[in-house]
Amino acid sequence: AKSFAGETGEHIQQQAVGKFLVKFNSNTQEILVGRMDLREIRTFYRANPAMTKINPPQGALDFAATLTK
Repeated sequence: AKSFAGETGEHIQQQAVGKFLVKFNSNTQEILVGRMDLREIRTFYRANPAMTKINPPQGALDFAATLTK
């Protein structure tokens, strides 16, 4: 998770949601949700698109939104 937090590249998408950062690696389906101000990783996992109803990055963004309430 820590090494993925520092990764960059064309295959990495990231978006801030309040104090949280959501990163998604489209090559490996890895997802990280971390709190930027505390430099704390809240969750890190590899998504299985076949098992989700919405696309993996959107699911992580929705999760981060619940943490900001």
